[in-house]
Amino acid sequence: AIADFDDAIRLEPDDSAHHAARGQAFSANGDYDRALADYADVLVQRDLEEAPRRVSD
Repeated sequence: AIADFDDAIRLEPDDSAHHAARGQAFSANGDYDRALADYADVLVQRDLEEAPRRVSD
């Protein structure tokens, strides 16, 4: 499954859903460091997506 998420991230690097799903897969495998790295990517991407809306409010 992780290889599939790697491929999805290569094709759509800005899609936070792929990073979140891969993070869950890493976590399920006990690879918590890599899971946390993917979850951090999700948070950064969501902040970047919401930033223009926050500035305009």
